[in-house]
Amino acid sequence: MLIRAFIAVVPPDEVASSMERFLSRLRPMADYKWVNRSQLHLTLRFLGEIAPEVFEGIKTKLDDVRIPPFQISLDHSGAFPNASRAKVLWISGETGSNELKQMAAQTERIAVSCGLAPEARKFSPHLTIARARVEGSIPENLIATMKDTPVFSWQCADFVLMKSQLTPRGPIYTPVKKYQLEKLLGNIS
Repeated sequence: MLIRAFIAVVPPDEVASSMERFLSRLRPMADYKWVNRSQLHLTLRFLGEIAPEVFEGIKTKLDDVRIPPFQISLDHSGAFPNASRAKVLWISGETGSNELKQMAAQTERIAVSCGLAPEARKFSPHLTIARARVEGSIPENLIATMKDTPVFSWQCADFVLMKSQLTPRGPIYTPVKKYQLEKLLGNIS
């Protein structure tokens, strides 16, 4: 049986609570599929549906990711591919983006070494907050509110291998293993 999985950085509870308060202001403004609090994460590598032995290989090799803990600050919002053809709404920021790119590159190498095809798209650090039900432009009131995105900051000290189960009410994410960045590098003062 195939396992649907991804590798991600998950904001701590207090940051996720702040994000949820911001999203509660946005939700009434547009008919999007909004991400709920338990689904908030920055994807480093989507693995797709993979064989159990590939999953186990990736799970083991993720211990080899080497990067010290770092600060993440998400402070602006946007849309993919753009505001006039919004398919995905996201939050991003510059602080921590280089480290997230390094982590994504390391997880990409691990995924490919375990037999997955290379990721076709260039990694762009972001946290998805909503997906459009129908492609189109973002409502003006939503754009105005998204311009006032608060700053969501935290010390990134770990990342997670997640299983994802698709259900009619949306995906259910289950953490499989958390990888501590401090432990990967030994004693960091």
